[in-house]
Amino acid sequence: MIVGILVAVVLVVTNREQDGPDPGAARSVGAGSAQGGGPDRRDESEQADAAAARRMDALLTESIAGRRYLLEAIDQALACDTSAASRGMRAASQARTDLIAKAGDTDLAALPGGDDLKSGLIGFLRASYTADQAYLRWVRSADGCPSTGGAGFPAVERANAEARSRKTGFLADWNPVAERFGLPTRDVKSI
Repeated sequence: MIVGILVAVVLVVTNREQDGPDPGAARSVGAGSAQGGGPDRRDESEQADAAAARRMDALLTESIAGRRYLLEAIDQALACDTSAASRGMRAASQARTDLIAKAGDTDLAALPGGDDLKSGLIGFLRASYTADQAYLRWVRSADGCPSTGGAGFPAVERANAEARSRKTGFLADWNPVAERFGLPTRDVKSI
């Protein structure tokens, strides 16, 4: 009985080898190659796009830390703790500087519009850095407790307006990409 089953298996295998490869398999391979980018190539491209989008999202998540330093420092300044406020504003500036360098080194070319997104990211980070520096000058120039009515605060407001404008432009381009890849969308108050 076992010998009979073995003989049947050998005959089936032999017949398949004599008939050649499965014509359907050859057709499907040829169809993908003829198109110059079958499903495998599209999948690879989509995966590369998604990986670049995740890299951008990670950079945006890091920018939240810099903003957090600044917000805490502003609260400290308004509570007249200028020493702590200055430290926090310097930390915010350093976080922005580090992130600008990291963004510059991050490859986003695989992402459609990746170079423009990268440029927009660096642009708003630089504007945010400028705002951080304006806040620091405001705190250092205060005679006593810093006040939003003080002489240095209009420069803070101008720098903030520029940063907000840059963030808004960047997010108009980024948020649709984030949605496409299932990543969180952002607003100007979070980055």
